[in-house]
Amino acid sequence: MGYNSYGTTNAVPQEGTLSWYLGLFTITMIGVGEMIGTGLLALTGIAAGVAGAALVQVFLLNGSVTAFTAMPYAGWICWRRR
Repeated sequence: MGYNSYGTTNAVPQEGTLSWYLGLFTITMIGVGEMIGTGLLALTGIAAGVAGAALVQVFLLNGSVTAFTAMPYAGWICWRRR
């Protein structure tokens, strides 16, 4: 049973069974999903109370800051896979 580049096994589970293995990629995506879900769903009400009518502009500014923050991580991943 080998591992692929995502940290998961190459083994195919038998029909009717579940794979109990969580690789690095899967765990990372669970964490990213939790952070995005918390930021968008839980804090939207608080942000609406503070920003008022400018809430759309606040989300656009936040998205651009997040994109610029994610670029070094994407570059590091591309460099690491060479």
